[in-house]
Amino acid sequence: HNVFIAVCIFLAAFFISCNSPRETILTELDDVILKKDSYRKSFEARLDSLKMSLDSCSSEDAAWDIAYALSSSYRYYDLDSSARYVQIMKTLNPDGHKLRNTFSDVLVLATKRDYDGAQHLLESIDPAGLTPSELYGYYRTQRLLCMSVKNDMHIDEAVMSRYNDLHKDVLKKITSLEIISEKECTKSLAALAYIDGDYVRSNNLYQSIYPEEGNLRSKAGIAYSMAKNYAGIGDDEMYIRFLAEAAIIDLKAPAREYRSLYDLALALNKAGDYKRAGEYIQLSLADAISCNFDTRIINSAEAQMVISSARTYNDRRNFILLSGIFTLTSLLLISIALMLVRNVRQRRHLKKLFIAMKNLNAELQDSNRIKDSYISRFM
Repeated sequence: HNVFIAVCIFLAAFFISCNSPRETILTELDDVILKKDSYRKSFEARLDSLKMSLDSCSSEDAAWDIAYALSSSYRYYDLDSSARYVQIMKTLNPDGHKLRNTFSDVLVLATKRDYDGAQHLLESIDPAGLTPSELYGYYRTQRLLCMSVKNDMHIDEAVMSRYNDLHKDVLKKITSLEIISEKECTKSLAALAYIDGDYVRSNNLYQSIYPEEGNLRSKAGIAYSMAKNYAGIGDDEMYIRFLAEAAIIDLKAPAREYRSLYDLALALNKAGDYKRAGEYIQLSLADAISCNFDTRIINSAEAQMVISSARTYNDRRNFILLSGIFTLTSLLLISIALMLVRNVRQRRHLKKLFIAMKNLNAELQDSNRIKDSYISRFM
């Protein structure tokens, strides 16, 4: 009866763990990873169509728009291709799109970790002479540069602090612009709240725009930002959940330059899910290499070594634990076997004693009969 109860409890716990929110979202992510090639083939087919349009385009302005679209599309997928189309943009009506060409150059330099060069390019622009629309593009580019620096784990603390202050200042300026949409204003306010450490308010702001966000890249960014808020709050379960959501969206976008899967691998490694952590960091490293994203290559390679060491340590610990269990089980079986042998021997000995006593009892009965016979004759 007790064994039956124990088995039922084990099965119930196993069923609950398999249907937990974490396991559900991670299983969905695993399915998306299996299908990632189909998302990428569809994305590349769209890019091939744009390339054909660029080759056949007769208008320089239209060609520049197509080259800009290709550069933007490749920015999170293949940095070399993105940089190549930026160079093509600069040959097409360079005077008419000088400012936007500069913005694109800044982002290319940022992805190559030339942050000083990118900032120098931005500082060469006088914001006072820009239209409201151009000013928004200027601040938006500066914000992306600051985010690139903040995602680089190999930056000096003094430099990081300087770009953090710059990021906060840029976000305040964006929210003061009258031309930006309510959604963009909410994003900036949420980012400011995160910088100030008000994670609950930041999450509430992100939650108000997350469900309706249609752009996959933006949606992945919001999910990742919400995950960081949950990390600040200390909710590990929700942190892992939203990192997984961000990774799912990133892979569907598709993108090969992302932070979500990398952070998720580290979080799962800390939680003891070494198998998934190893698989996710391997994919993150492979995508970083394919995208030629230097920062992520370095970070992912370092993380892969950490996760591999943790997995090796865990495997060794499990081996020692299983060896101990096997040894104890073997000793228990040997003890049971010895007890059974001793029991058999005791039963054989008792059987012999029983037979001897039975024979002795029979002899005593015969003696008593003889005795009774002599007594009756004597009487």
